[in-house]
Amino acid sequence: MIIIRPTDIPPYEVTNPEAVLTSSTVPETATGEDKYDNTVTYNTGDIVSVLGDVQRRYESLTDSNLDNFPPDSPNEWLDLGFTNRWKMFDGGTGTLTSQSDSIEVVLEPGGLVNALSFFNVDASEIEIKVENGNGVVYNKTADFVLQTSSSNWYSYFFETFGARFRDSVVLDIPPIVDPKITVTISRPGEPTACGLLLIGRQQTLGVTNYGSSVSIRDFSVKQTDEFGNPTVVERAFVKRAELDLIVNTADVARIQRILADRRAEATVYIGSPDAALFADDPIHEETLVYGYYVDFDIVLSDKRTSRATLEVEGL
Repeated sequence: MIIIRPTDIPPYEVTNPEAVLTSSTVPETATGEDKYDNTVTYNTGDIVSVLGDVQRRYESLTDSNLDNFPPDSPNEWLDLGFTNRWKMFDGGTGTLTSQSDSIEVVLEPGGLVNALSFFNVDASEIEIKVENGNGVVYNKTADFVLQTSSSNWYSYFFETFGARFRDSVVLDIPPIVDPKITVTISRPGEPTACGLLLIGRQQTLGVTNYGSSVSIRDFSVKQTDEFGNPTVVERAFVKRAELDLIVNTADVARIQRILADRRAEATVYIGSPDAALFADDPIHEETLVYGYYVDFDIVLSDKRTSRATLEVEGL
């Protein structure tokens, strides 16, 4: 059982000296979409992007919309969420940054980073390059379509489109300070998408046992009218997991403090290191959850080892 503490990636311009995202091949604004200009009069339905430290899109709700700064004018502007470039850093897994062929980003966090995680990725290949002042210290490429032992060409071509979206983590990055991390997510000739990309520091809590369970929480609405006719409104879902762990009894106090510290902080929970992208035989992607723990319980079994259960729910 491993957790990743995400490093904050603030929505700054790439030229900002404090920016973590220092380069991206995804344009700042959508094709044909303008940056907000307070000297321009907008009409109902016009869409603009507010950049700077906002990086969000807004739709005008009124005609003759002049000099109403969108983030401060909810009566005049509808917030459409982050721009395409920033959807993969918005803290949720359901909003996708998408672009044809490839997405390449450069991250310079200015601290210690030794792990990455990806959620809802649609791609055929992922390349990760890490540099420091001495040059390249890590450079690996993974075939993302056929990465797990359960994948095959039949499932790639014949399963539903949604099954192509996958989660993964990278756990073998050297622990260096002030790295420059280049991530390239690609599918040549086709759309490429990423729901969430996180960087951060990993910590090991214990060993996950078989007998742990995984599920989803579905927010779709299913109703039946008085004649028995069903109506389904499809909505988002989140991953859930109830993980059964073995931990060292000597580490129980440390683990309790770690989990108490993460009680209101979104965290990446990794049931098995075999879920890592570059593991020898990557399996158990189903145990990757980004979100919050609902509850945890630790039983002091004996002086050497203790049992713990951790229930987590995704975002």
